[in-house]
Amino acid sequence: MYSSVNKHNVGIARMPKAAATPGTKLTVRNGDGTEIACVSEEMPFYDKDKSVRGAKG
Repeated sequence: MYSSVNKHNVGIARMPKAAATPGTKLTVRNGDGTEIACVSEEMPFYDKDKSVRGAKG
């Protein structure tokens, strides 16, 4: 899905623990067989220091 905060596509996926280290290069294979290069990051990957948005109330 497209992130208006990061200005690029982002996704969340389950993966083996060995691949869950931030910076690990991965390949995602879509249902139609196309492959997309990606890199694992820790959560939250969009606003780690919560400077863009936060809960109010």
